[in-house]
Amino acid sequence: MGGKVVEQEKVKIKDILVRDLLNEKFLKSLEDKEGRFVPTAIVLYYEAGGDKKVLSVPIIISHENSKETEERIVHVNCSDEKIIDKIVKAL
Repeated sequence: MGGKVVEQEKVKIKDILVRDLLNEKFLKSLEDKEGRFVPTAIVLYYEAGGDKKVLSVPIIISHENSKETEERIVHVNCSDEKIIDKIVKAL
């Protein structure tokens, strides 16, 4: 069972919360008197090649612990540096 292992690039960005990337109306609809949901990760896929999907690359935007949520720090993990650059510019 051999699979290709791809090294992941990682970028750390300050002053961003995963929560900032989600629809506020959606998040508020989940809240109640007992508590709230704290988003800690979003997973996206970049697909290229049209219907043939020649390329499918996962991108993970996440807080790695509760301290990072408090300090507004996110990590962007992806195996493609060009895609990371595109995500960082968008954030």
